[in-house]
Amino acid sequence: MKRNNLLLLITFLTVFIFLGFFAVYSLNSMEKNQYLPNQDNFNKLKLNITETYSNWTYNAGTGVICIDMSRDGLYIIAGCFNGSLILFHRSSSTPIWKAYAGDYVHSVSISANGEYIVAGGNGQILYLFSKESSTPIWTKALNTDIRCVVISANGEYIASGGVDGVLWVFNTSSSTPLWTYNVGGEMNMDYIAISDNGSYIACGSREPSNKLYLFRIDSSTPIWTYTTGYRAENTAISSDGSYIVCGSADKNLYFFHKSSSTPLWSFTAGEYIDMVSISGDGSYIVAGSMDNNLYVFNKNSSTPMWNYHFGSKPEASVISQDGKYIVSVTTSGQIGYFSIDNSTPLYFADNGTYFNDAAISSNGHQITYVDIYGNTVSHLAFKKEIITILEFNATINTIQGENCNIFLNIENYQSAPILVNISLTSSAFESVKLNNVTLKNETN
Repeated sequence: MKRNNLLLLITFLTVFIFLGFFAVYSLNSMEKNQYLPNQDNFNKLKLNITETYSNWTYNAGTGVICIDMSRDGLYIIAGCFNGSLILFHRSSSTPIWKAYAGDYVHSVSISANGEYIVAGGNGQILYLFSKESSTPIWTKALNTDIRCVVISANGEYIASGGVDGVLWVFNTSSSTPLWTYNVGGEMNMDYIAISDNGSYIACGSREPSNKLYLFRIDSSTPIWTYTTGYRAENTAISSDGSYIVCGSADKNLYFFHKSSSTPLWSFTAGEYIDMVSISGDGSYIVAGSMDNNLYVFNKNSSTPMWNYHFGSKPEASVISQDGKYIVSVTTSGQIGYFSIDNSTPLYFADNGTYFNDAAISSNGHQITYVDIYGNTVSHLAFKKEIITILEFNATINTIQGENCNIFLNIENYQSAPILVNISLTSSAFESVKLNNVTLKNETN
């Protein structure tokens, strides 16, 4: 009997070692996008990745001034009072890296895919970074306090402006400017906007100019200008550059087509317009005002679709690229997250001190915002992403037609914990869990 038990144990260990080897072989084959050896019970599988990132808050130990997020929501960049620049992946509050970008970082911007980051502030130096390194790709001394920086979605062009009223335009390949132009008045945060491919740049200015400018990337001569009643405070532009919106301290919101300096329409709020944003196709516009209202418009009408009254001024109000969701944060620490078609917040909180800036992913499923006095960066995820990254074949050993042994081991995807959903063309099982990995039959 003891001899039989020993033989049984040896047989079990041999099978266990073989299965472990097969699991590693399966993983390596998948990573190389190769098919596993064909066997009788061959099944076609589809691999989906669902990130299990969580909501988080990070304390920077200093006031956080500005924030931006890549369009896919993967990367978040924050600028701080003490000159710190902090890059995050959405999956974790642990920074990817920290850098120093001069005293008081007023403005940050990140390309659509998160590859490039631009920053500037009272250090009077413009910084360009890659997400791969905290060492700048290049820097450029602008010899004035920098108030606004933007990078085109494709990562090819940068525009910057500040206290001296000079608009600087660069290609990311060089710190030598393509051109400069004096707009005749100080520029502040959110005064500059750039189309996705960088073809068009809109820029506002304070007194004495009080003008809105529209430029093409290849010329420092404005296409047109429009003079507001007082301070062209902030601008936004649609993805292709066709539509431009400008909020002014004269209490008006102005909406333009690129073909003319005559507004398509204007709207007068109770106080000056402090922040504007526009959807990618230009169909929807949002504006925050000193009258404590968030206003939402369809491009075809100057009458708001709806408005929401906060307890204080909306300091940042941003619409997702797809035009479906809006986030607005206020100077008294309130945050509202809305669907485009309803003034009742999907999410509302009143637990901050002074929310100074916010950003939203292109599909609106994630938001990030900063508390200047609370010293925090916060990230909220409202929906999880499912991304099909490949289809592959794998061997499934079926037991009694109900359970399956699938030799698969995936730990990380883009530095984040994951759920793995497996779709089978033929199987009766619903799901099986292996450590932090879930294998699920989506065909049932």
